Amino acid sequence: SAAERAIYRRRLDTPVKIQAFLDAIPYNTERDGETFRSPRRVLRDRTANCIEGAVLAAVQASVGGTLSEVAAAAAGAASMSKAPGGSTNA
Repeated sequence: SAAERAIYRRRLDTPVKIQAFLDAIPYNTERDGETFRSPRRVLRDRTANCIEGAVLAAVQASVGGTLSEVAAAAAGAASMSKAPGGSTNA
């Protein structure tokens, strides 16, 4: 609904928050075949593969940030996941 989208726009209002959301949801392993969920479906289903997450981040960035900020946040998260003691959910 429009109200739900407005809530996500407010909650995912920085590149770091967008990346944190994507890091927190399960990876879409496409068990039933290839998928390409829309950003709305990613938010609803709370799962995403790489391209689905990238599209969600780009859409959110176009609403309230810049793509370079999202890319920097993603790069920082990726480097943290490779560091000793970092997350393994990359």
